[in-house]
Amino acid sequence: MARVRSLARRITLRAAAAARAVRNRAYLSLGGPGSMEIVAYRGYGGEDRLHVKGRVLADKGIRPGRADDRLWHDLRNMRKRVLSRPIPHARLVATFQGRRLEASTDDLGYFDLWIRPDGPLAPGRSWVEVPLELVAPLNRRQGPVRATAQVRVPGPRTRFVVVSDMDDTVVRTGATSVLSLLRESFTGNAYTRVPFPGVAALYRALRAGAGGDEENPLLFVSRSPWNLYDLFQQFLQLHEIDERPVVFLRRWGLTEEGLTLADVKGLKYTLISQMLELHAGLPFILVGDSGQKDPEIYREVIRAYPGRVLAVYVRNVSRDPARAEGVRALAREVAAQGSTLILAADSVEMARHAARNGWIDPSAVSAVAGERAVERESGGRVDERPARHVGGPDAAGTEAAVRAGALDRELEEAEREHAPVVVEAEHRDSPR
Repeated sequence: MARVRSLARRITLRAAAAARAVRNRAYLSLGGPGSMEIVAYRGYGGEDRLHVKGRVLADKGIRPGRADDRLWHDLRNMRKRVLSRPIPHARLVATFQGRRLEASTDDLGYFDLWIRPDGPLAPGRSWVEVPLELVAPLNRRQGPVRATAQVRVPGPRTRFVVVSDMDDTVVRTGATSVLSLLRESFTGNAYTRVPFPGVAALYRALRAGAGGDEENPLLFVSRSPWNLYDLFQQFLQLHEIDERPVVFLRRWGLTEEGLTLADVKGLKYTLISQMLELHAGLPFILVGDSGQKDPEIYREVIRAYPGRVLAVYVRNVSRDPARAEGVRALAREVAAQGSTLILAADSVEMARHAARNGWIDPSAVSAVAGERAVERESGGRVDERPARHVGGPDAAGTEAAVRAGALDRELEEAEREHAPVVVEAEHRDSPR
């Protein structure tokens, strides 16, 4: 039966690709495309590789949201995003270090390009710019179609990398419910979306580091489609979470695995793995929530890359007992590898832990706590009591304590008291 379903999916996929090709040929024969644009997504890289990714689309004229926009303005913009017309099999040229590198778009208008520098990058930089130009198809009435891809590259003031989930970690989306996720994703604008209190202050502090002048990259991952890229960019900038956000979203379309929502678990694990291998000399901090599969994904990352994860910060958004097993499994792996797990309803304990370990300026903790007061006043869920600790004298002792049931007992008490839980050895190696 599985073989029949797989065959049916492949046939459907090929039929859809053929239909898109016919539609595109008709579109071109009728004088299309009209005005086009290159949407260059911010990428990441290192000294030996730069990742440039983006999409070529018919220009729909989507303008940034405003605080006074009415619902129909938001819905009109969202309709344009959802019904965006990709330009398949378009050809582009990227220019870097005097070289011209070609790329082409796939059936859905996406392009992916890995660039290997011929020589060293400019010293002291944290961003590299790659000019892009559309070669074909062209619309003579429009003139040249150009864009500049920005690639985040760790510099000399980078101490660690932060990879964070977005949905129900940074912003409320109801990601545990498909209907809630769709409603939050496809209505409103950057002004109507609200980050969890304390998030902006915490992420600014992590980016700036203990000295306030570090350049620690923040990388965000969401279940939402690439069609919403501009919305996420504006949201993160508006709330001063990051000035030039690097956001990774999902392709929504037809694949051989079925009618997709591409697998966010595979996407997130692959992304983190690529980053860990690209930046082999840097440790990571992982931030997520308990509502989806972040604990399971982060557990696999810690297991595959021992000693590379400084800490895992998990926002406790789910009271579903079924999710507790994922947290327990993550805690066991964290303990075995000598790392730290913070499970908290808000960002304050995470900030305290980061300050104790010298990853952020201690003064940032009060800023995070000040934002939390807003959540308490609005009736939101926050931690009211001091953190409960699970640990032993070292990594082996902490793992033994978790396996012996100490975590389960502390989780029960924490739920009653509204307290965060910290899983950490009493004596752990100093962070890099």
